[in-house]
This record gives sequence, C-alpha cells and structure tokens, in this order.
Amino acid sequence: MTLSVSYTFNEKWLPFLRAGYSDGGGAIVDRSISSGIGYKINERNDYLGFGVGWARAASDDKEIKKRDQYTIESYYRLQLFSRLQLVPSIQYIHNPAFDIDRDTVWIGSMRVRAVF
Repeated sequence: MTLSVSYTFNEKWLPFLRAGYSDGGGAIVDRSISSGIGYKINERNDYLGFGVGWARAASDDKEIKKRDQYTIESYYRLQLFSRLQLVPSIQYIHNPAFDIDRDTVWIGSMRVRAVF
C-alpha cells in the first residue's frame, strides 16, 4: 500500500510526502516514508528538487542481516514534451538496508516518466 500526497502552491513550489507499507509479497522494504520539495524553475515546467527518506528492510529470515536505510536525493525534472519527462538524480544512501559491509552508497540515475 502506498500513500502519496503533493500540492503545488504559489505556482512554483511542490512539496510531497509518501508513505509505504508491505506485508509480504516479496517487497524489499516493508515500511517507508519520504518527503521533499520541488521548485519550478521555468515556464516549461522543469523542477529542481530535494528529498529525504527512511525505509525498513523486509525479511523474516533471521540469517539475513538488515538495517534501516536513510536516503537523500537531489533531482532535476526536465519537461521534454507535454507528456514526457527526463529525471536525472543523485542519491546518497546511509546504511544500505541489506549491505552491512558498506555504510554509504552513492547512486546516479536517469528516469523517464511518460504520462498517458
């Protein structure tokens, strides 16, 4: 189950809050909360954003070592066409949930969002 809430105000700011819950079904995390804000930087609807999140690793297997994961993300949402967006981002992850050998991980990503 996921709950996502966002609201645009002053035609520039887009805060968001997301929460997730899972009870089995193969999910990697069973609880998560994230929040952040985007700022519209031009009339083309490009946004610069920042978010933070927490997630609890899901596993009933006592042999698997797991821990809570914390994430910070910065992104740029580029509006290519009216229904197509490109979103490069960089994430800093503290305590990767299932990788107890590392305390931090940096991830760069490129997402494509199509609206139908």
